[in-house]
Amino acid sequence: MTWALRSVTQALPSRQAWISTLVTLCLYAILLTIHLPCTQAQSFIPQMVSAPAFARTITKLYVAGGTTSATAFVNIQQFMFLDLLVPFTSTAPAWTQLANCPAQHSFPAAFSSDEKILYIFHVPGTNSPWKYSVTDNTRQEVTAAKFGNAEWGGIGAVTDPNSGLIFLAGGYDDINFRVPYMKIFNTFDPVSETIHTDDLPPPERVFPIRWSYKNVWCKTRSSIIYWRGVNRDGQASFSPVENGVTEFSPSLMGWYTMSIQGLSPEVRTDHCMTANDDGTKVVVYGGSVRNGTIVGELWILDVVASTWTQGRSGPPRVYCACTIAGDQLLIWGGSSASKVMAPSEMLIYNLVSSEYVNQYTPPAYYKDLLPPSALRRATAPWPTKTLTGGAVARSGGADGSDGKGSGATREETNSAIIGGVIGGVVLLGTFAGIFSYDGDTIDNKNKGREQ
Repeated sequence: MTWALRSVTQALPSRQAWISTLVTLCLYAILLTIHLPCTQAQSFIPQMVSAPAFARTITKLYVAGGTTSATAFVNIQQFMFLDLLVPFTSTAPAWTQLANCPAQHSFPAAFSSDEKILYIFHVPGTNSPWKYSVTDNTRQEVTAAKFGNAEWGGIGAVTDPNSGLIFLAGGYDDINFRVPYMKIFNTFDPVSETIHTDDLPPPERVFPIRWSYKNVWCKTRSSIIYWRGVNRDGQASFSPVENGVTEFSPSLMGWYTMSIQGLSPEVRTDHCMTANDDGTKVVVYGGSVRNGTIVGELWILDVVASTWTQGRSGPPRVYCACTIAGDQLLIWGGSSASKVMAPSEMLIYNLVSSEYVNQYTPPAYYKDLLPPSALRRATAPWPTKTLTGGAVARSGGADGSDGKGSGATREETNSAIIGGVIGGVVLLGTFAGIFSYDGDTIDNKNKGREQ
């Protein structure tokens, strides 16, 4: 490269030297264009928070709100997403800031099935959810939908991508204050913006822990997986198997207790739980165990084999946000065992090598993902089956999918790469043609002199 630049400022001895120089410059330009998207600078440095709401699209992790204190509720309106299509280091995650959200902590959020609208529940001062268009970065209250009482936290929200319905187990209703357990099961339909309410089965039969639990959608079984938490006011579990895994099947309208073999993690609350892309694994990180100790344990539930495996522990953490991209578990935020805010670095755990690493690498198949299609219906597909529950485990449920799903395409990155390559080739060809013509003219003149 040094020789090529020097040659431009000096007299060139021949046409071949000109062409060689231009070829070198164009190749460097093409390489620079290709590699520019691979280096992601951290354009937005977020405030560290504990207990934020978070929800995942196929290629982004959205994080909203939270408290900036581990010992008091100092809620902020921070709203951002983590771009999972670009590589980044643990010290410089690829965050992008969005319009402010309501200042709140310990509240659930879930996306519409087409991943264009994020719905946030348990919003201060209202019993209605809020919705955020992530395509145009705007928000508004869904005033047409009102819960009975949405004043408390500890309720989770999960979207069924097949029906588009959002399920909130434990529910938002005054009736929960008049019974010794969380009794309500709310279903919110983003299309019609209406709410449907059922009674949960008795906790003696199934789903014994109904507050501060964690829940995830399991693609392999087309169901929602629930694990642990606490009962309201610290009441004891209604089940002798306190660390059992609960499952809800929207298509069957049935509640089940999964049959788990072997060792299981200790009961806990305030942990983080997420599922991998194909739904074959559910990962639990951190949490507060029965004696109040904050742990950094990592547990992996193999949904197909129905077994827990303990991974390598990391820093003790509660109230953090987490997701899995390919074989990489990403953990951010929360508070530590000493009741201080967690460091700003992203924890990155490789599920294959069982090691914490410093670099996130996007899964190769992410670049080919397409956004999910919008649901086209006018009314909510409220279930016609009666909600049931029992202690018998549900077998089967695997859909044979490859786990790659559907999601947003990185059009701007791909277009930049393709455009840069084509532009460089065209430029190279243009200059080569010009100098080829000039060279032919010079050669002919030289031949004329020789004659």
